[in-house]
Amino acid sequence: MIPEPMEFLLLLLFFGLLACALGLVWPLLVALAQRAMWAIGDTFSDLSTGVDRTASSLRTEYWSARRSHEYMDWIEDMLNPNDSSPATDFDFLEAKQQWPAIRKLTQEELPKWIRRCVCTHRLSGFAAGATYMYEIAIEPECFALRERVIGLAEACVQKLSDYALLLDSPELTQNLIVIRSRILPICRHCPYLECRVDEAPLLCPSAEIVHIDPKTCEFDGRQS
Repeated sequence: MIPEPMEFLLLLLFFGLLACALGLVWPLLVALAQRAMWAIGDTFSDLSTGVDRTASSLRTEYWSARRSHEYMDWIEDMLNPNDSSPATDFDFLEAKQQWPAIRKLTQEELPKWIRRCVCTHRLSGFAAGATYMYEIAIEPECFALRERVIGLAEACVQKLSDYALLLDSPELTQNLIVIRSRILPICRHCPYLECRVDEAPLLCPSAEIVHIDPKTCEFDGRQS
């Protein structure tokens, strides 16, 4: 029979060996668990990426098919103008109805509000005795007019971009390019505000682009 001290030593040895084994195995178990979690995360990431790619591919195919269909309709109408489909006729008539409103928006309303904006800034600058235009930039009517011009220009770009017969109208195509590429960037960062009031030109850059008559911006106390 093993003496009790010997049993105690054996127990200590057993638990020591067990602790050593756990000390060696535990990092391996942790590493394996981490690798398993990474693998699961990569799997979900791959699945999500696959879903996104599938959705993007479907959207691309849809718009490609739609453009192809519209292009073939256009060619068919061009080659057979007397044999167009009812849907094409409806689109054509709807676009024709939109033409006067779009033309008025881009060629009448936008120039009118640009003229009013620059005239109001000149009037406010002189009336306030300001040295630079930026000193009256936050006046309610000046700020509101700049915001209106920007909003109107953005609406013009949207309406022209959505217009079904845009490419058939060089006039409207030119309007879209000029408003989007020149007027909007200018009005969003108005350079007229940097001018001295007593040296400011009658027209701001946007007013020059839309061919505002400078005489309509001369301050005589009766401008509208």
